[in-house]
Amino acid sequence: MNALAYFIQITDKWSRRRFALRLQSADEFSSLSRFLEYIHQLSEADIEELVIEGRLSDKGRNDLEDFRTIAYNIDEEGNFKDPLEEIVFKQRGRTLQADKGLKFEHRKTDKKRYNDIYVAELILDRDNVPFSRNWKGYYKRKWDNNPSYKKFIEDLIIDIYAEHGEDVLRAETYRDAADFLKAIAQRLHSAPYELYSRFIGRNLRFRTGPESLDAIMSGRGGNCSEKAAAFLFVAQNWGIASRLALAGDGAKGEFPYEKLRRTLDDYDFRFKEDAQLYWSHFANIFIVDGKKLLVDATGGPIDLVFAEGDEAEAYLARSKFLYVNLHGEDEAYYYHDPPQDIPQDVLYSLEAFTPDTDLLHVLGPDDEDAPFGLLINDRLWICPGVYRTAAERNEEINGWHKWARGTEGVDHIEIYEDLHSSPQKGILTKLEEKSPQLVADLRLAGGGFLERCRQSWRDSKWKALYVFVAYDGLK
Repeated sequence: MNALAYFIQITDKWSRRRFALRLQSADEFSSLSRFLEYIHQLSEADIEELVIEGRLSDKGRNDLEDFRTIAYNIDEEGNFKDPLEEIVFKQRGRTLQADKGLKFEHRKTDKKRYNDIYVAELILDRDNVPFSRNWKGYYKRKWDNNPSYKKFIEDLIIDIYAEHGEDVLRAETYRDAADFLKAIAQRLHSAPYELYSRFIGRNLRFRTGPESLDAIMSGRGGNCSEKAAAFLFVAQNWGIASRLALAGDGAKGEFPYEKLRRTLDDYDFRFKEDAQLYWSHFANIFIVDGKKLLVDATGGPIDLVFAEGDEAEAYLARSKFLYVNLHGEDEAYYYHDPPQDIPQDVLYSLEAFTPDTDLLHVLGPDDEDAPFGLLINDRLWICPGVYRTAAERNEEINGWHKWARGTEGVDHIEIYEDLHSSPQKGILTKLEEKSPQLVADLRLAGGGFLERCRQSWRDSKWKALYVFVAYDGLK
């Protein structure tokens, strides 16, 4: 006989990360605090049992881990402690008191196992949570719980340094540690400089360091902040002193710490474009035997920077800069070694407090800034355009053609209504011959991107086109 089913589903307000757990009965937990204590105490064996019993989906393992890293304090060893004091749970827009029970609402279902489904749907609100994540404990927990990270690095190092790979892995001398970092830098730099994979699989709007490394290990990539966070994640767990560097085009002056700190604390980004220039790009700083190494492994059109000793210091003193040509525009990246609360809190704000981070990164913050798009390298830029009406579509297409005519280095552009194969799609055809998996990923991402636009803007009329820009040299 089919049974009633009761679920608790919790969704993070801005990141939209969520998890759902099927309950044994409606009164399994007498209050919200009892439920939170139960989640806190779950062991890996308990979670495995929940999956076996069908109370938690297999995919739900990651979702549950996300919830716990969001909602609970983490100590230096990566263990969960009490829930964050400042988090608030809401149901139907009203704040839930910890000692109160949950209310279940009936939902229709086409699942044959159940006659009826009842769901207690909660929103986790972090708006009042300070920038308080214990990054060391967070990274340690993620590393310890996933042996594939260590294996990925070990295989990489042994493959590159076959004869003395074990020495490099131990990283006990300056040279071995530098070689270790250089191998990882080259691997990250070779990974695509892209955002398309945010719309595939778990559809994470912004990825932390471990999640970025997951993408890279799967053959995908990330943007500058994701790759820098992934590099920091690896180095810290390998015992190498690591910091995040910040950079920007023309950011030659002293780092504007006070203004950026106020910007984050007030969460007010208006009228501060001059200061925000200084955190527009991420890279890494490592300290080995008292010497700094500056590494920018972003990839795409940005050359690999692996600067040691005096060269690293010259970059960080802004007596040296990195020349970058991005979308036909010449830029000069100046690097800074800032107090670490700034880059760490920027990453946390993009994950926790910024609505639609994924769309903001792909489409750009406003009409004056070039969008990132879905993929950038030194020969190709793939960027979606969005529209609702025929007039908007024509305006979008005409705008791209006008930009291409006026931009040095553009060989030609092609604009597609979809990403299906066609002899008329010359750039796409050549790309698929060279990188079939990349094109397959782009097709998957296209559907996810358009769905996100419609969901975010609450309008099913939105449509997308895809602009492929070939720079000089792509034939």
